[in-house]
Amino acid sequence: MKNFVIYRYTEIILILLGAGVFIYFRWKVNNEFWRGVGLGLAIMALLTLFADYFAEKRRRNYINGIETFISKF
Repeated sequence: MKNFVIYRYTEIILILLGAGVFIYFRWKVNNEFWRGVGLGLAIMALLTLFADYFAEKRRRNYINGIETFISKF
């Protein structure tokens, strides 16, 4: 469970970093590469954040199921 918290904060920082790079280079001429890097980083981190959110929900259900199973013995 501790790792999910670390992942969440790391992904939020990467989203902000990617958005910042995209916005910084948005108005500069001939910097399509860096705009693409910023946008790609933000999108990838956002998708990973969503995936980890659902993985964390499934993990909670899994742990509860195992604890219920073990408590029966």
